[in-house]
Amino acid sequence: IGQFGVGFYSSYLVSEKVRVVSKSNDGEQHVWESAAGGTFEVWKDELFEHGKIARGTKVICYLKDDQFEFLESDRLRDLIMKHSAFVGFPIELLMEHVKEESLEVTRQYEHMNKNKPVWMRPPEQVSHEEYADLYKWFAGDWQDHLAVRHVIQTGNVDFKALLFCPRTAPKDMFDMGKMAERFSIRLYVRRVFIKEFNDLIPKWMGFIKGIVDSDDMPLNISREQLQQNAILKHIKRSLQKNVFHMFTELAKDPERYKVFQESFSQCLKLGIYEDNENRQNIIPLLRYFSSKSGDGLVSLDEYVARMKPGQRHILFITGRTKRDAAKSPYIEGLRKEGYEVLYMIDPVDEYAVQFLKEYKGKELLSCMSMEAARLLDHRTEDDLKAELAPVCRRVRRALGDRVAAVAFGAKMDAESCARLAAA
Repeated sequence: IGQFGVGFYSSYLVSEKVRVVSKSNDGEQHVWESAAGGTFEVWKDELFEHGKIARGTKVICYLKDDQFEFLESDRLRDLIMKHSAFVGFPIELLMEHVKEESLEVTRQYEHMNKNKPVWMRPPEQVSHEEYADLYKWFAGDWQDHLAVRHVIQTGNVDFKALLFCPRTAPKDMFDMGKMAERFSIRLYVRRVFIKEFNDLIPKWMGFIKGIVDSDDMPLNISREQLQQNAILKHIKRSLQKNVFHMFTELAKDPERYKVFQESFSQCLKLGIYEDNENRQNIIPLLRYFSSKSGDGLVSLDEYVARMKPGQRHILFITGRTKRDAAKSPYIEGLRKEGYEVLYMIDPVDEYAVQFLKEYKGKELLSCMSMEAARLLDHRTEDDLKAELAPVCRRVRRALGDRVAAVAFGAKMDAESCARLAAA
């Protein structure tokens, strides 16, 4: 029968009376009936109103007047496919079909839950086609997935999961209202659907689609209990870790990662902006066009590896397009000096770079800053002293006896001035 509230007794949500006809292998056929008023009747079935049963059980629901929608085969099919698409026994539904030519109505039982819970098998036993069929079914996508992460976790908490990365982003990806409500992870308990979640992974990861199946959680857990459930909190941490693992593996394939960047680079940068906890994991995944990358993309690791000797900054320029950034007058001199400049051309870059202070000890520096301009100043201290000698003489004449000397100093900020006492 199952557990209270999710099995047999849930039939009274839509039924005013329920009748159960049952027979064991060697026993006689009996009928149980109740209207849920605290009483029930049991009798030996002699009329066989619902037919003779060789072995098994029939449950007959007498629906309430306002619940006749559950007589519609399409409504029942939707419910079966939502909640029981992966249960381990076949579910058949009597479907009606009308022939257009003769208007003849035919009825036949059809197998509903044909989907296989492939996450129950070892990853090496699951083909790409099986992953793709499952992804298309529950994600409603017509394209194959770009990447998949098959998780089988054992230990304090046992669960299995499939995490899929699509090929393209939804058109409303950055609709802030829909982003907060986008459900991306489905929770199953022993292959029975429980709930869809929008907060098991960070909001910027909302394009990821996934299925989680746990045998450790009760089937009749309430929504309030779910929020405080320790098992779910453990699953949440593990899912985020595995999503990053999937991204890292994807980055090893330049062709596929280029597709990923074209679709989801703005999502990564949104994560830089709003996800303090995972920011350091996101940074290595970023890719940019640069003054040396041509039509390709460059990671911050690649940039740092080919920096000029003694270079202390990661240089970048913002712009509306790659062409605009490449033609910026702020980078012309730096490019001639052999410096590589990153092109930040996404609208979200200007927000994300505020939280990208440094990487591997190299500070990020805008090419529009005065400090970047100083990189092109190759004058020595002696050159500067000779250049400023006339200025020092004029200041000395203007101040006269009020100063002992006017001298060039290389250690003061450009915005500062000072009066020094004589020793």
